[in-house]
Amino acid sequence: MVPHPRHDHFVTDPTHVRPITVEGLQMFDQNLNRQWIEKKWANTPLGIYCNVDFRIIKHEYVLDPMFKTAYEKGELSPQKIYELLRTHNNVCQQINIEWQVIKE
Repeated sequence: MVPHPRHDHFVTDPTHVRPITVEGLQMFDQNLNRQWIEKKWANTPLGIYCNVDFRIIKHEYVLDPMFKTAYEKGELSPQKIYELLRTHNNVCQQINIEWQVIKE
């Protein structure tokens, strides 16, 4: 569980110095790193650079109570929530991420 970097819980707590995101953690997935290299994408293959391999098993965005209530009432569609997550602050309160170390 980590606070969403666009939520006040992240912004106001001085111990939160670096945002943790699903996209950021994916940079340590060597399988994805190889795909990015093959496709000539600009994503940074940190898993290969650092010689570590982690995979995200699942993740969940926990909405701020105000948006969660509106979503549960059907006032906001999943598409609208996605749009708001990309454009507004305080929509998502935290991100729950389960990831696994890959040892070969």
